[in-house]
Amino acid sequence: MKNNKTELKEYDCVELITDRECYAKDGVYKGMQGWICFAKEVVGFSLVNFPCYGNHPDIATISVRDEDLRIITKDEADDWINDRIKAEHEGKK
Repeated sequence: MKNNKTELKEYDCVELITDRECYAKDGVYKGMQGWICFAKEVVGFSLVNFPCYGNHPDIATISVRDEDLRIITKDEADDWINDRIKAEHEGKK
């Protein structure tokens, strides 16, 4: 990972730090937060779940390049960030 040298592990809280078309196709954008479901399914990639808050369905569970993720602390986690980013992008369509 270019942003820190810590190895990603299952259940780590992460933030997406790079926009890519392949993520956007699944409704996932820079700044969204998720958690590692399965680390190292493919070398250099991790399976990440990007949830919505409350009873809403999850945005996506997708493979993400490790270099596009930043581990965050529970204090940095924002329950509503994914909902806000999703709404911003849906408003642009």
